Amino acid sequence: MRKALNFRTGRVVAIVRSGLALALLATTWTLESERSTGDAAARLVAAGYIVAAFALLGVTLLSWWQTHRLRLVALAIDAAVLFAALALPAPPPPAMAGVLMALYAFILLGAAIGWPRNGAPIAALVVVAGHALAVAAVPLAPGLSQWLGPHLMAMIALAGLVAWMGQRIGKIRPPRLDLPDEGEWPEALSAMLDFVSEQAEAAGAAAAWQPDDEPWVFLHTAGTLGDSHERLGPDQFPPAAQELAGTVLFDRRRQRQLVLLDSGAVVARKGALVHPLLTRCSAPSGLLLTVRAQGGTCTLLLTGVEDVAADHLRLARAAGVEIGHALDRRAVMVIMREADRTRIRDTLARDLHDSVAQSLAGASFRIEALRLALANGRAIDADLDALQRSLEREERTVQRLILQLRDRDQPDRPCDLVSELDTTLNDTGARWGIACALTADPGLPTVPLLALHEFEQILREAVANAVRHGNAARVDVHLRKGEGQIVLDIIDDGTGFPARPRPLQPRSIAARVADMGGRMTVESQPGRSVLHLAVPDRWSAA
Repeated sequence: MRKALNFRTGRVVAIVRSGLALALLATTWTLESERSTGDAAARLVAAGYIVAAFALLGVTLLSWWQTHRLRLVALAIDAAVLFAALALPAPPPPAMAGVLMALYAFILLGAAIGWPRNGAPIAALVVVAGHALAVAAVPLAPGLSQWLGPHLMAMIALAGLVAWMGQRIGKIRPPRLDLPDEGEWPEALSAMLDFVSEQAEAAGAAAAWQPDDEPWVFLHTAGTLGDSHERLGPDQFPPAAQELAGTVLFDRRRQRQLVLLDSGAVVARKGALVHPLLTRCSAPSGLLLTVRAQGGTCTLLLTGVEDVAADHLRLARAAGVEIGHALDRRAVMVIMREADRTRIRDTLARDLHDSVAQSLAGASFRIEALRLALANGRAIDADLDALQRSLEREERTVQRLILQLRDRDQPDRPCDLVSELDTTLNDTGARWGIACALTADPGLPTVPLLALHEFEQILREAVANAVRHGNAARVDVHLRKGEGQIVLDIIDDGTGFPARPRPLQPRSIAARVADMGGRMTVESQPGRSVLHLAVPDRWSAA
């Protein structure tokens, strides 16, 4: 039964409505009324209410969608039954009067549940106004004068209570707190104390943050407790003598406590509350609660709350829950920022390896070849000019990397993929002294500068690997469009990859392809090795 009703407010409301309808029908059939002429009408109203109540109950059991859509219809039926009972020509007997008052309370609470912000006040205004009109019409029905007036006052009083409760419940929900994810703990703890002090209207506040992975306790105070931040060791801030069972409203001088348990119950206890934060801050009274979050535990102390009462327990707990969420969000942001930094370091290292390191290796390779040519008596002026041009082009590449790191370049600038890769491939081939050729299908898209950079670095690394590790003399590149993909086949005539059940993938190239959301396969045999790359085409016009 509990499982069937848990988190099913609409079903509970429908069951209570059915019970009220049965109670109303029972009073019309079992009690003898002075208004014999109205008995039939009263029974007809009760019977109609029974039918409507059970129909609405059936809807709640079958469709959550229709349950929500029929909220206003159900409320209108409840109000219509109440007005119909009040409109009968004589005052109802005491038993029916009690049922009608219960129905009125049910209408207010149902409106508060269905429309949490303004439902109860609006429903109360409508029903009380209708009741007041009935009072004004007493001369037309003299027998109602002794019943309508007192019940009108009771309805107004009940409406005020329900409306006030609805407003208080709404205020228990604190706004979102976002802690700074940069900087040290003083900034975050200060923001936490400002938030909780504002919510509870506390004059002083303190927070003791105990990280799970450190022995230190960071103590931050604000307001009447003084603005300070300390890092305390275990000897200065020992573990609490007793674990807080919940949110505590305490008075140490009178040795009194009210504890809001995790179950939601509030219990009264006698005895002085013992906690190192109270001793450290010399707090005679206030609110104390523990907030558990990812990475540590925070104990909050609030003092100087004017006209403090038991209601502040739930308010403090709600603020503590939001602080816990904020601490969790901060921990996630710190992890994400560290991940971004690691990714940037990896990307920078990869770029330096695929461009600068490979260019220097290529220059060394060419210089060694030129030394041999010079020793054999061959003229090397043209080779030196080609090497100089290659180094100048590589200098421009390094400058572009620096501009990208400084955010001065235009990462979204469109680039012609075919012409840019053709230039890059020719330059790389000239640097390593091998023949390179690019063939491309028509219709290939322009790509942003950052995407072009990834393609270029893949080609540079592939050519360098083919020469350095495979002694290749030629590299051919085929560029084409697949189904929603850009396909790149890089073929060399080198010795191939080491013999293994599955060819080893070049780590740098594989990482770049994965970052672009693509996939890579390797075919290798002596005299022909193929890198087959397929990258999602995000740049072609839809």
